[in-house]
Amino acid sequence: MGIIYSHCVIIKTEGAITTYQVNDQREVEDGIKKSTLQAYFNEEECEAKCMCGLFEMRGIICRHILSIFAARDVQELPEKYIMERWRKDIKHRYALIRSSYDDLNGKASRYSGLIKLCYEVATNACESEDNSLDMTEKLKAMNSIYTKSKPQATVASTHTSIYAETGSSKKVLSPRVVRGKGRPPSKRRQPIIEKLQTKNKKAGSKRQRKSATSHTEDVLNPTDEVNIVSHGPLDN
Repeated sequence: MGIIYSHCVIIKTEGAITTYQVNDQREVEDGIKKSTLQAYFNEEECEAKCMCGLFEMRGIICRHILSIFAARDVQELPEKYIMERWRKDIKHRYALIRSSYDDLNGKASRYSGLIKLCYEVATNACESEDNSLDMTEKLKAMNSIYTKSKPQATVASTHTSIYAETGSSKKVLSPRVVRGKGRPPSKRRQPIIEKLQTKNKKAGSKRQRKSATSHTEDVLNPTDEVNIVSHGPLDN
């Protein structure tokens, strides 16, 4: 349906490469939205590339490329535009889970090469029952030979004797303290407003502590004067 609203116009041709301008129209809520894109077509390889990048991003061929194929009378979509993820007849392959130890001796690269060759041989051998049986027998024989000649894996001993330091006067230190994950200590410059707020909070708490201290001193050390009223001379 999208091809109906896409019209391609040739801009220039340089050898086998033809540059197209694709005028596209798309229906949106407010009406019809018009857009213009550039696309390229390689006649020798029957390959097209659009600047919208839909095929590169999602693996789905866009309407602009399809309109160019229609203009160039391409009757069948090239195989390169049908990704394996969309196929129903895809054959699942097993892959080696790589690790850092495999890359040290080139095991991963050798495995990939052997797997590729085995898939090719198996694809050709499965066409005939006799070839399948012949390949199975040969693979079993080769597997038996390689299993016997397989080098033994040597694992370096990393265990140390727990009794090696028995009676030693060597001081055992605490493990090194490592800062855990999370937000690092803040080193950013505080804005003036935050500095003033922090300063006011400290000054307010200081005044509160000072007033509380003075009030306590007044309670513990009263300074009220006691006035003694004399009612007259005392009789002898």
